[in-house]
Amino acid sequence: MGAVAMLRRLLRMIRHHLSGVQIRVRLDGGFAHPAVLEFLDAQPKLEYVVAMAKNTLLKRVVEGGMRRARQFSRRSGKTEHIYGEVRYKAGKWPGLRRVIIKAEVVRAADKDPKDNPRFVITNMKQSPQWIYERVYCQRGDIENRIKELHALEIDRTRNHRQRCDLGRTGTSALQTAHHDVDRRAYRSQESEAPDRVTKEPGYENGTSSDFVREAASRVLEPEGGNEVRRHHHSDEAIGRTAILQVLGQQRQDRACTEPQ
Repeated sequence: MGAVAMLRRLLRMIRHHLSGVQIRVRLDGGFAHPAVLEFLDAQPKLEYVVAMAKNTLLKRVVEGGMRRARQFSRRSGKTEHIYGEVRYKAGKWPGLRRVIIKAEVVRAADKDPKDNPRFVITNMKQSPQWIYERVYCQRGDIENRIKELHALEIDRTRNHRQRCDLGRTGTSALQTAHHDVDRRAYRSQESEAPDRVTKEPGYENGTSSDFVREAASRVLEPEGGNEVRRHHHSDEAIGRTAILQVLGQQRQDRACTEPQ
């Protein structure tokens, strides 16, 4: 399948440039195919965590943990989870593999409690909780960074000239890299001196995409003149990214005539 060919090429490139390095592969449930797992098992110095969809057998295995998680959640009134593991063999697998289990009950405001069992296939040796929280869950943060590419319109490729679309995509990628550097710097400053960093009301729980959109709106519709309002480090950082986005888009729009 295509995923195996892509993984083979990536691993070859990594090992060529970083000889002897330990590689860790992290995949969602769409890649839990027997061919992918067999390929990963055959690779030297490689660890993997791959999500797996639940089935009838795994539901029975996790039910004991789900009962305990429900009890804990009723007592605490909060989301609770329990970790475990099992040696499991699916029908097309050549042998047993280690499957990490998370039995979780999710509670949210104004909603009924919801069972949320999760399963992850791995060849790693650490504890189930460490593998799930410290390794597998980091995949979600990467996906958030990918979503920020869409906030910067990297998927805007409707022009009939490939060069124009390529220019837009490259500009958006550079803007995202610039934004990521600023985001990391802001987080570092916040962790070192949290009392010196002022968070603007309404953004305490906001995403960085929210900051991008807000900063872009300030560039496009400034208040009290043509200068961008800058309240604190975060606004300055995201504002610079938004300015790059607007200027880059204006240059591309002047160079390319889009079909109506």
